[in-house]
Amino acid sequence: MTFATPARALRRLKPAASPGLLASSAAVSAVFAATALAVPEVVVDYGVNTGAAALISTAQVGGFTVANLLGGRRLVPSVKMARWAGITMFVANAASAIAPNYASLIALRGITGIAMGLLTWIAWADSADDDNRRGEIAALGPVTSVVAAPLIALASWWGGLDAIYLTLAGFSAVCLLLPLRVDPAITRGRRPIEARGVIPVLLGMGALALGGSAVFVFSGVIADNLGMSTIALSLALSLNAITGIPAARYAGRRRMPGGFIAITALCALALATVDSQVVFFAAMALWGAAFWMAVPEAYTLLSERSKHPADRIGDAQAVMALGRVIGPTVGGILVAAGSFTVLGVAAAGIMLAGAILVEIVATSHRRRR
Repeated sequence: MTFATPARALRRLKPAASPGLLASSAAVSAVFAATALAVPEVVVDYGVNTGAAALISTAQVGGFTVANLLGGRRLVPSVKMARWAGITMFVANAASAIAPNYASLIALRGITGIAMGLLTWIAWADSADDDNRRGEIAALGPVTSVVAAPLIALASWWGGLDAIYLTLAGFSAVCLLLPLRVDPAITRGRRPIEARGVIPVLLGMGALALGGSAVFVFSGVIADNLGMSTIALSLALSLNAITGIPAARYAGRRRMPGGFIAITALCALALATVDSQVVFFAAMALWGAAFWMAVPEAYTLLSERSKHPADRIGDAQAVMALGRVIGPTVGGILVAAGSFTVLGVAAAGIMLAGAILVEIVATSHRRRR
């Protein structure tokens, strides 16, 4: 198989968004999809405990957060920036396969995260004012995960952690082969928040990311404790992605986004506390659908309530990335000090608080329309 095949397929689809940005977003999604499969391999290869292994996610998303914060405030999105970010992501993924020690692996994952954050910020900012482009970017996450999860699982089975990162380097290479364009209308400096209701939505999205990542990063370990194979875990991750595809592509308005966030909280609780493979699969499936019903509607809320939608989309990405930095760290501490049950209860509580914040704003917004 060559990289020309997906390139031709994307050109035939004639997407509204830039093919290069779509491919870059797909590569970013593949890296995130690989984390749950990589954590158990890190434990084996580097001889660290589960909590320490989660630092690959913390470093990765930490870089992602820094890039989003800088992107929304100091940088101007451009084709050149996207190209360099894509090259950096490819090199860092490939280098991770030959990292000589755990410290160097952590550093490389942080560099990867910076590149991922820049690419994601550019893609979402480019789509902020266009429903079609925004829908394509939103749907690409779950679509990529459907394909990536089993491929990464096979790579893990065949060659362990090294093969996982080489596979991710392959995904990263695709975005370097496609044409890139960035909407010139967004090449401007960041403007401050000038609308009521924006901050609660941002906080709610941060809570969703924090609580969700605290549990999701350990899904591979939870599956292992349940006696599930790597292939079974990849199927569960694919199911999570498959159910998210129609939700992300849904063209209508999604009423009660806070309710969907609450559903993800219950899924996180079930995943961490119920000792059942059936519940594991069911929770993963429902989580994917609920998450992708909630997030696009939250973005729409931000766009409609803000004078500068592209800036607020960047803020949302940064806040969610910050949540994904804190989540695995908090999760590792809770697991080390207590159990997965403690983790599940704490994560669900945080996510429910976020659900309330988002739903208060959504209810007010519906009444105004």
